[in-house]
Amino acid sequence: MALFSPKSELLFLFFFIFSLSFIISHSNKDDDVHDLLPSYNLPKGLLPNNVKSYTLSTKDGSFTVQLTHPCYIQFQDQLVYYQKDIKGKLSYGSVSDVTGIQAKKLFVCICNWD
Repeated sequence: MALFSPKSELLFLFFFIFSLSFIISHSNKDDDVHDLLPSYNLPKGLLPNNVKSYTLSTKDGSFTVQLTHPCYIQFQDQLVYYQKDIKGKLSYGSVSDVTGIQAKKLFVCICNWD
């Protein structure tokens, strides 16, 4: 004698799959994008600390990052400007097709005009 009817087993299976997919699809809301970067072999400090939200497609690696406000960050000899909205493609060890970030190399000339 069966413990559950086929109808109740199907209902349980449907509920389990729905719950699992809900948990997976909403897991990014509480995750910090900075914690995600090392899994792609990228440094945590690649993005500023004022990230409001982000999305990442598992299909093609396309991403969007929304900052609370635009900002400048100094990386050694480069000044980097981050717009409020950043887009691009993420893959292991690289970021491509990026929009919303601009870098300028700082150049200091100490001239002796004797």
